[in-house]
Amino acid sequence: MAVVVHHSALEPLRVTLASLADAVAALSLAYPGQQFDLVLLDNSCDVRYTASVKKLLDSLSLPHNLRLNYQQTAHNGGFGHGHNRALEQVDSRYHLILNPDVELAEDALLNA
Repeated sequence: MAVVVHHSALEPLRVTLASLADAVAALSLAYPGQQFDLVLLDNSCDVRYTASVKKLLDSLSLPHNLRLNYQQTAHNGGFGHGHNRALEQVDSRYHLILNPDVELAEDALLNA
């Protein structure tokens, strides 16, 4: 799973990440012991924005089996490049590409 941000509004990002956490928790009931990875790639190249994102991440309550890998880029290669970079970071059969402003239903991953 990956989310790429570039000065994205923080409240919609919080909603995206919280709903993703809920969807992973629901999926975990059906697949106990499964580990999930989320790459959050920050294309902003902006120290203040990065600090705000890190503060937001610290405030989230993520399931224990959802590993968050937060990365900052040295330059903004664009949305597609960011997701390609995220794909290189994980070894998974499936990959979910998310915009930073979506809200997942709790059963979204379970029914995907």
